[in-house]
Amino acid sequence: MIVKKRQCRFSSTKYNINEKNKLKKAFKKKSKRKVKKRIIENKIIKQFDYNSKIEFPKDISHLNSCLKYMEKFNDDENCRIWINHKKLKDIDNSSILFLTANIDQIRHGEKLRKDKRLAPSKNINKRLMAIGYWQALCSNSVHETTNLKYLKIRSANKVKKTDNDFHTEIVEFFTQEKYGISSPEHKDALFDALYEAMANAVEHAYIDCADEEKKIWLMGAHNEEKNQLEFVFYDIGIGIFASLEHGKKAIHKAMRKFYRIFGRNETLKTLCTSDLSRFKKEKLGRGQGMIAFKTFIDIVSGTQIAQLEVITENLMYNSKNNEVTKIKQPIKGTLVRWTIGGVEDENSRV
Repeated sequence: MIVKKRQCRFSSTKYNINEKNKLKKAFKKKSKRKVKKRIIENKIIKQFDYNSKIEFPKDISHLNSCLKYMEKFNDDENCRIWINHKKLKDIDNSSILFLTANIDQIRHGEKLRKDKRLAPSKNINKRLMAIGYWQALCSNSVHETTNLKYLKIRSANKVKKTDNDFHTEIVEFFTQEKYGISSPEHKDALFDALYEAMANAVEHAYIDCADEEKKIWLMGAHNEEKNQLEFVFYDIGIGIFASLEHGKKAIHKAMRKFYRIFGRNETLKTLCTSDLSRFKKEKLGRGQGMIAFKTFIDIVSGTQIAQLEVITENLMYNSKNNEVTKIKQPIKGTLVRWTIGGVEDENSRV
């Protein structure tokens, strides 16, 4: 028997053992490649790219198009979904949480796999890791040790006021002495705002849903360059206006009348700035409505620049100018964002 490989020649009676081993490895490698190729051919790979810069809600059109693309192919068993982060150079925290929550919902909680070849630059990759983006979405993410600049992305199905561990960790992160909002008044107002946001989502945002589907998302961060604290809360429920239509309580009936007379803009503004507790028959320590969001910002505004944004459907309330403006496309659910500190920005974020 004679076997030829390139310039090498050896027979069954006389051969070089090293060359024979190399030949065996080459055959094995080639056979593995064929098997891998057959597996990939059986599944169509669908990939979508992020823009180089993403800012919420300015780039809501791009974010929605990415999510619709994923939703279209996600339930197809013959498709594998990949997200290309290579072009991504800058992304704000609201966009990160918005994408995380919606991708998780589209995937029904099933996690993706992170591909190093499609990862962003080192700086962005490190930030996404520190803020918990990879951990929330990918099964093969690397767990980073605690980073004091970030309150990592987390979700909860149902949070009660008695869940002190959950609330306390968030309050302690934002009321560190170095941030300048560590007084008991600040802590109480922040606790009320957090609880109200979560309770509103559980009670009003999800209609006819099981408790495990009533998912709320939140995250926080401290930007050292801007010296700014940020907190983002998001639920993928039916939205504020739809919840008013479905509600049967006195507050819902009153706001429906208000809505028909004054329209959506004034309704959202009123919900964010008015104390609606008089419509609550049962006093369970709640009932302040969305005014709790603004109350916290108003208290902090005494010593620092503070701003509240509430976004639902295609409308955004901004406490800076106390106005409601339209965004380019509607979002699912409701997103609430607090920012504290930093430098006053003259430009609008829409």
